[in-house]
Amino acid sequence: MTKKQPSFDYLNCVSCGICAQACPVSALGMRKEGKSGKYRNLFPELVREGCIGCGQCARSCPMDVIKMEEVEKLMRVKILPPHGSDRSGLDERSWAELPEGSTVRDALKLIRCSQAKARLLLVSVNGERCSLSQELHEGDVVGFFFPVTGG
Repeated sequence: MTKKQPSFDYLNCVSCGICAQACPVSALGMRKEGKSGKYRNLFPELVREGCIGCGQCARSCPMDVIKMEEVEKLMRVKILPPHGSDRSGLDERSWAELPEGSTVRDALKLIRCSQAKARLLLVSVNGERCSLSQELHEGDVVGFFFPVTGG
């Protein structure tokens, strides 16, 4: 699934701030960059989680430097990977961002589990056993376990 979000042509932006004022949900602000006096020091900055994709910022820009582009909508899921998997796609609490509509198989790809290891795993979503084709939703907890996990 996709939604529209603004992208900025910073080279032609005149730092007027009209776009930030036009945003109905305050998802756009102005950030400082460079040294005051030597460079323009305010540039639009998007808070992606807050943007609703309405396009008010693009329509209000007097320099026409904001374009609305299709971007993939992301969801956060918690992944409990099996021992020895690649955790680099997860944050420190095992959360990952995946495109909406992703399946358990996509989560498995994210942790780069080998096919040989994947065949041995049991899979659960929110504590219920499931298949690799199970669609995931925002906030789901995905667990990958070997049939015998010790104890």
